[in-house]
Amino acid sequence: MGELAHHEGDALILERPALVDVGAVGKGFLADLVGALLLESGVEDFVVDAGGDVLVHADEPVRIGLEDPADSTRVVGTVEIARGAVAGSGTSRRAWGDGLHHILDGLTGRPAARMTATWAIAETCALADGLSTALFLTRPEELATSGPRFECALLRADGSAEASRGLPGSLFTA
Repeated sequence: MGELAHHEGDALILERPALVDVGAVGKGFLADLVGALLLESGVEDFVVDAGGDVLVHADEPVRIGLEDPADSTRVVGTVEIARGAVAGSGTSRRAWGDGLHHILDGLTGRPAARMTATWAIAETCALADGLSTALFLTRPEELATSGPRFECALLRADGSAEASRGLPGSLFTA
């Protein structure tokens, strides 16, 4: 069996048709599109909330709560940003059965088990959205070597928490 794909510059060329699920960046991408439309219309100060993935373009920092994955009426931390985005991924939003949720480990085909929630802060909401999902499976240090600049907060399944050194806020559980 030959290769499934190859690179041509920045493009990934598939050798046969494939289904690509862009759900990991969909809400973030939508928030970026709405933000671009607002800027084009002359609106300079705004917050776009696409179901918890938040794009901010403001003169002053905006405080955003990081939802507790065990109780959606509580927060486990906050971040403050004036320009940029924060997006989160968690096991509680799209879950069913015992320990089953929508973020799958491509190597095992099973739900990712190390994290219960992750958040990424990045320049664009699509990037933050994709990174928050990737953080379920990849250590922040590994993602950082791939190029994108971001900050993050992690809640692990064992109850421990971690925030990156430059996180513009804090975790209450760390």
